[in-house]
Amino acid sequence: MGQKEQSLTDKIQAQLSEQMMGLFESVMQERKVVHRSNPSLAQQSADSIIGSYSNGNAVISGTVGLIPGPMGMLAVLPEILKIMHNQISMVYDIGASYGKETVITKEVLLGVVIGATGTGAASLLVMKGSTILVKRATLSTFQRVIAQLSGRVTQQALKSAIGKWLPGVGAVAIAAWSYYMTRQIGKQAKEIFEKEISWEGNTTPSDDLEDNTTPSDNVLEDLDLSSSSGESENIEFLRVKAIINLIRADGVIEEEERIFFKNMLQNASLSKDEISQIRESLQSKSKLPVDFKVLAKHPDEVVSLMVDLVSVAKRDGNFHITEKMYIKQVGQALNLDAADVEEMMSVVV
Repeated sequence: MGQKEQSLTDKIQAQLSEQMMGLFESVMQERKVVHRSNPSLAQQSADSIIGSYSNGNAVISGTVGLIPGPMGMLAVLPEILKIMHNQISMVYDIGASYGKETVITKEVLLGVVIGATGTGAASLLVMKGSTILVKRATLSTFQRVIAQLSGRVTQQALKSAIGKWLPGVGAVAIAAWSYYMTRQIGKQAKEIFEKEISWEGNTTPSDDLEDNTTPSDNVLEDLDLSSSSGESENIEFLRVKAIINLIRADGVIEEEERIFFKNMLQNASLSKDEISQIRESLQSKSKLPVDFKVLAKHPDEVVSLMVDLVSVAKRDGNFHITEKMYIKQVGQALNLDAADVEEMMSVVV
């Protein structure tokens, strides 16, 4: 990533962090008023709540005119924040549907959301048997976890087709990404609210605790979001090969697809040797080898690859049956739930 792109990425994270600091509290107060005025909302099933918010976020995303890369994401930051607002609202509504509205706090909301992004929420929520223990977060702890979340959201978005090297698929990409992540957050909320929720040390939501956490108590202190350049290049190489296999799934490579290949290879961060391997393999009809076990170790990469595949498959408006079959096979290789894969493919933009 160049210096200018890195600067834009840092700016995105900073703006997300700033906007999200008050978002969890404001959404909580907002939903309290809504539920007080409409008690019947708590009678909705968790699954119907998840479906409604997921579809709504996909619609928001599908209207976005996105240019690739950090500049594009910076331009659609208001839409990203709207999506997150809806995701937090969804978590609250799911909690209410389980009769847990009295224990919902900003810590619970943030713990659910960040846990679903592939990051541990140990600084906020702790599993003890069948009970979820909630830690009261001081301002400094909350700020650090918010920074973690904004970094994770930015990473996930820019690693996917929303990023720089897959032109022409931005709207589909962000729709698929927001739909999938909304469903994952919804599932996380169900898992949390199905259990008993209490406050660590017999505290209550109104208690004002000191910040006695140590580095090992905080998710942010111990998690290294960076990866070595070698690993990043290897993973991107795997992703490119998977995308090429998808495009070749119907057995025919059209001229438009050859141009797409050329643009992708020019913009992807691949070594000369990796590019040579791909060009040589394109001369045969065999699938390029992809070690999905490597990708499966990285939750962000799993999400990004699935978003890439769905976005590329839908870029021309014709979602071929062989493309669907290949995406299902990839999902299985990445240990994804078959229903999640089906739902991601069903997103309409």
